[in-house]
Amino acid sequence: MSMENLIRSVDLAAEGPLGRFDVALTTAEILSSRGDELVDHFVQLARDGGHSWTDIGERLGVSKQAARERFGDRSTIESAVGELSPTLRLLKCLAAADAVAEGEPVRSDHQLVGLFEDGVGASILERHGLTRDRVAATANELTDGLGETSETTDAIQARRNLERASSIARRAGHDYLGTEHLLAAIVLDPGSRARSVLERLNVDIPSIKRELDQSIKPKRIPRRRRRHQGAMECAFCGKQRRDGSRLVAGPGVCICEDCIRLAQDAIADGPLA
Repeated sequence: MSMENLIRSVDLAAEGPLGRFDVALTTAEILSSRGDELVDHFVQLARDGGHSWTDIGERLGVSKQAARERFGDRSTIESAVGELSPTLRLLKCLAAADAVAEGEPVRSDHQLVGLFEDGVGASILERHGLTRDRVAATANELTDGLGETSETTDAIQARRNLERASSIARRAGHDYLGTEHLLAAIVLDPGSRARSVLERLNVDIPSIKRELDQSIKPKRIPRRRRRHQGAMECAFCGKQRRDGSRLVAGPGVCICEDCIRLAQDAIADGPLA
């Protein structure tokens, strides 16, 4: 599907500039999330077909180690996040956290440093004057002060952050797990190493929480539509919930499963023209 066709579909789906803007936002979110899933699916197919991480890394424009770190250890992540789909940005951050750990069990402070790799979490941290180097240095100072700790305890703490992040995403009605959810899990845990690092740096935790609330808060359907949820319809094709179609709700609009599949097919066909 070309960009011209996408724009035409949005124009037909809503009235007025703001209404079309709402539809465009919902469509972009769906395409981004499904695009991440699409890439991951075909990476796994390539691996099942016997292709090496070197082959995959060359096509991604990264080293074989980076490709393996981003896609190779999905079983551990999937067991922690359940049915949610981690975004590519989150997987990049988790791979960066693994690199920071240097072969040791990943801790919450490693996850915090890894969040600077990409995504909403990095943007929020940087707006509060933090840099990867400052956070990493403070984490090292904290670790030196604590001395030896239990590797099992550290690993459990990091896993619980992913589980807590998944709970936050589900409560918001999200079907994906992003860097914003992991950052929220970290700042909400006062007993973690990562939270201790932020406190040592005199970070305004309540301010970070407010920003995260804005990024994660559930999408709300305008009241005028709420009264008629039984007859809600797809903004693109007009299918209604009462027809048996499953609808994905966005900011004031809905999109059915068939139109989502069309969007996935459009991604699979190649870059938007």
